[in-house]
Amino acid sequence: YYNFYQISEHFIPYIGAGLGYSYVSNRIVTIAPPQFTGQNSRFSYSNGDSTLAYQAIVGGTIPITSRLAGTIDYRYLGTTEVGKSEQYFHIHTFNFGLRYRLT
Repeated sequence: YYNFYQISEHFIPYIGAGLGYSYVSNRIVTIAPPQFTGQNSRFSYSNGDSTLAYQAIVGGTIPITSRLAGTIDYRYLGTTEVGKSEQYFHIHTFNFGLRYRLT
């Protein structure tokens, strides 16, 4: 994280970035009723592989007391191609939290 200078006494913006390793797995199960296949059919497929992951963060801290602050941020997490599946994962999250400083 990098905290920017305090814009006001009520808000401190920050940014962050990360690069790492991710293991992605998925499982697909389909069940076809007898009217389509003549019998109950079940198909199952599982796949997993490791890939490069990256993240970008932008947010802000809102001081509540000298030790307690609220936080709000947006995070984007993405991966490179997972195996030979031609699948990429893109995850967008908004987070709200509390941060307590011990010292």
